[in-house]
Amino acid sequence: MLLVAAQTEAAGLIERLEKSYLSIEDFEANFEQIETHLLLNRVKKTTGIIYSLPLGKIFWHTQHPSPLKVISNGRDVWMFDPKAPQVIHERWEGLDDQTRLALLFLRREGKFKDHFKTFENLKLQEITLIPKKAIGISRIIVRLFAYPSEKGPERKEDAWLFFKKITFYFQLERKTDLILEAVKFNQKLMQKHIKNPIDSSIDHNFDFINPLKTLEKKSK
Repeated sequence: MLLVAAQTEAAGLIERLEKSYLSIEDFEANFEQIETHLLLNRVKKTTGIIYSLPLGKIFWHTQHPSPLKVISNGRDVWMFDPKAPQVIHERWEGLDDQTRLALLFLRREGKFKDHFKTFENLKLQEITLIPKKAIGISRIIVRLFAYPSEKGPERKEDAWLFFKKITFYFQLERKTDLILEAVKFNQKLMQKHIKNPIDSSIDHNFDFINPLKTLEKKSK
C-alpha cells in the first residue's frame, strides 16, 4: 500500500513538472556541479551559469575553476575548451545516451515516462527516476522546488514546479550533483540574445562561432 501511495504521489509531481514546462519559455540559473568518485576519493566542483531557450537551445557556461562552453542550437552540440583550445562538435542524435538524457532536463521537452520506467517518491517534492535503458546511469534523484508563477506568489496552486537539485548515480560509485540557484524564468532570452548576444561565441541563430585558429573535431 505504501509503495502504491508513493508511486501515485510521484506521478503527481511529474504531472505538475511537465505542466510547468508548458508555461516556461526560457530560464537562466547559476549552477554548482559536484562530481564525486568514491573509489578514487576524488571530488570536483565547478560553477557557472546555464541558459535554456526555446526549441532546445542551451548555453552551459562553466566559469570556475576552468572555463568551458557547451552550446546547442537544438540540432547540434558544441563543446568549446578555450584553454586547449579545442572544439568538439556533435549532432544531437549522435550524442551518447548519458549526455542526451542529462540534457533533456535542460531542454524541457518529452515525457518522463518515455525515458524512465519507475517513479518513486522519497520524501516531499523529491522523486527517483530509473532509466529504461541500461546506459551507465543507475538512477536519478530529482529535488523539486515550487517557484511562484507569473500569476503571483499568492497563487500557490499555480506555482511552477521545477528542478532545485538533480543527482545522477553512475556505476563504480560515481555520482554528479547539479544544483540550481537564482533561477529566473521567461525573460525573453532569445529576443534579448538577437539584440545583444548572450555570449560572443554564439550567433543570432544560436550557432557556435568557431574562434580563429581553433580546430574543430567530431567526438568519437
